[in-house]
Amino acid sequence: MDAGALEDAETILEHALEIDPENSSVLILLGDICKKKGDLNSAIEIFKKTCGIEPRNEWARMKLALTYKESGKKKDAQREFKLLASSSDYNIREAAKWHLDNFKKGGLKINIKNPQQKCDISGKAVSGPTQQVYSVKGRNTDKFLKSFLESRRYICTNCQAVISLPHLRPDGTCPRCGGKTRYS
Repeated sequence: MDAGALEDAETILEHALEIDPENSSVLILLGDICKKKGDLNSAIEIFKKTCGIEPRNEWARMKLALTYKESGKKKDAQREFKLLASSSDYNIREAAKWHLDNFKKGGLKINIKNPQQKCDISGKAVSGPTQQVYSVKGRNTDKFLKSFLESRRYICTNCQAVISLPHLRPDGTCPRCGGKTRYS
């Protein structure tokens, strides 16, 4: 996305916040834009505000933890990942545990196709062919995590709506009718 498009999106989101200043979806998008622009401190503040508005919004908390990690605030990131490690959602819990384990490993790069295989600093496998690698530090981890979590689908037991994880209410219920959901 080019800088002009980011500025336009930011203007639209700020206008949306004037209408509804506690809209967590808009705040998360605004935090993402700040992060893309390299303003990690603003992104952290926005994600913290979102977590203050919706303390059970695990997606916002994950973005906060990842932004802390990217900005080098290791202790803050670990604190957020520890909170997420007890999540009722399997994917959030496992992703948080993965990040906590990688803090212990000292920031090794991990090969997603073979998580046990260590890679050198350039992202090439120490042994074997070069494969796509996601860095423990950096934006690639965030992209992988987002696509992984968004691929999770839930079905409402009331209205049979198919819902992706980011669209579930913080308590795991359907945003349309408030009914219980199950993983599909």
